[in-house]
Amino acid sequence: GEASLLGIQAEFMSSANVKSWCETLIEKKRLRDLDQLSRVIQSSIGDGADSKQMINDINDRLDKITGDISTGSVQTMSEVITQAYEVIKKRSETETGLTGVPTGFRLLNKATAGWQNGNYIIVAAPTKQGKSTLLLNFAMAAAKSGLKTLIFSMEMSSIELGERFISSESQVE
Repeated sequence: GEASLLGIQAEFMSSANVKSWCETLIEKKRLRDLDQLSRVIQSSIGDGADSKQMINDINDRLDKITGDISTGSVQTMSEVITQAYEVIKKRSETETGLTGVPTGFRLLNKATAGWQNGNYIIVAAPTKQGKSTLLLNFAMAAAKSGLKTLIFSMEMSSIELGERFISSESQVE
């Protein structure tokens, strides 16, 4: 219950300086990454690299450095427990148990409460095992729930995806 969660939360309140230490580590990592980038720039200039390509590479590396910073927030266990409790409470209050995008599969929805913001999901299997079809089913479930859906495929053409969509909807192989 809620009282037990608050008790657990209280046990982790003793690390007063952890947030400050983590912020210092993040700052030092940021400085190290910038130092490494400056060395790469110097080396590339000396090698006579193409300036447009260099600028693109530098921008990509800077995006990675700033992306690591913006997503890496430090939270106390108290904050994490409180947020997790709110998610669980929200899920229990919904009729379907879904707090995210429906997957199209009842048991997967039950296990995950749907695809959640911030999830990074990798589907992997050997060739010809149905990965594209599975992902098409995920996209169809999202679209049927009213969400805008976009599919990128490096393995199948749009016509092939369309054929699979028709086959799935009509239940005709």
